[in-house]
Amino acid sequence: MKVNARPERAFYVFPNIKHFKTSSEDFAKMLLSEARVATVPGLRLARMEGYVRISYAASYEQLEEAMNRIERALGNLRFESKVFCCILEFFENFWT
Repeated sequence: MKVNARPERAFYVFPNIKHFKTSSEDFAKMLLSEARVATVPGLRLARMEGYVRISYAASYEQLEEAMNRIERALGNLRFESKVFCCILEFFENFWT
C-alpha cells in the first residue's frame, strides 16, 4: 500500500487498533511497557477510542526504531500488523 500524503499542520498519525480487541488505554500501556514507545490513547482525544496517536516529530531513524519495537511487541501478541508497516512506509515517503 503506497501512501501519498503530506501533512499540512500536524505531526501525528492515528492508527486504528480496534482489531486488537483492547482499549486504547491498555494498548498504549502495552506499547510503553513492551516496546518502550509512548503513544496517546484515543480515549483521551475527543472520543477517539480504538485509535492511538503517534507523533512523528522525530528523525526517520528514530521512527524506524520505534516501528521496529512496536512490530516486535505486536509479534509477541502473535499478531501480524500491517498497520504499522504502512505507517513506516508513510514516514519513509514523507522524508524522501
